[in-house]
Amino acid sequence: MANRYGLVDVVGQAVDRHITAAGLSGDPLRPAVAAYRRVAHQLRWGYFDAAQRSLTRARDGITDVPGAVADAVRVQLALRQSVVAARAGDRSLADELVADARGRATAAALPEAPYPNVIASVLNAEMHWMAVAMEASDGTTALDRARQVVLPGEYADRPNRIAHYWLDLARAWLLHGNRDRCVDALVRARAISPEHVRYNPSLHETIATLAAQDARRTDSLAGLARWAGVRA
Repeated sequence: MANRYGLVDVVGQAVDRHITAAGLSGDPLRPAVAAYRRVAHQLRWGYFDAAQRSLTRARDGITDVPGAVADAVRVQLALRQSVVAARAGDRSLADELVADARGRATAAALPEAPYPNVIASVLNAEMHWMAVAMEASDGTTALDRARQVVLPGEYADRPNRIAHYWLDLARAWLLHGNRDRCVDALVRARAISPEHVRYNPSLHETIATLAAQDARRTDSLAGLARWAGVRA
C-alpha cells in the first residue's frame, strides 16, 4: 500500500521489516518472497546490480525446495530478474530468464498467488515477455509480442497487474513514436485501476516525456514560423 501511494520512506521500512520477519517465519520460501519485494524498491532507485544479487541469492536459496508453491515463487523471481536484466542493458539474459519463466508457468498448473503479489500465471509471464522488450527500449518487438498476449475479458481478478501492463504498453507505443496510442493506453490503465496508476512512477515518467516532446515540437514550430515570417 505504501508503494502504491508513493510513500517511499515507508516502503523502505516495510521492506526491511518484511525481510527480518521472513527469516523468523520458518517458511523456507518467505525469505525469497521478501527479497522479491525488496527488489521492487531497488528498481525504483536504479540499483540494478544490487537487485540482481538479491534475486540470484533468492533463487539459489530455494533450489532444493520441492513443490508447486516453490515452483511458483521461482517463476516470479525469474520474471522480476528478467526486468532487472533488461533495464541494466543485458537483453540476452532478460530474454533467457523470461523464457525460463514462461516455460515453467506453461509446463505445470502452478498456484497463481501463493503469496501476495506472487503471480505465477501464464498470462503474467506473457506480459513480462512483452515488458522486457520495452524495458530494453525495443518498442517494435514489444508491440509485436503484445499482439500475442491475450488479456482476460474481465479485469476484476487482477486489475493492478493488468493496469501495469497497459502502462508498459503505453511506453512501448511511446518508443514506437505513436503518441495517440500511448495516451490511449494510459487512459485504459487509469480506467482499470486508478488507485494503482495515479502514483505509479511509470505513468509520471511517460507523461513527462510526452510533455517534453510536445514542448519541443511547439518550440520548433514557433521558431520555423518566425523564420518564415508566418504570423497567426
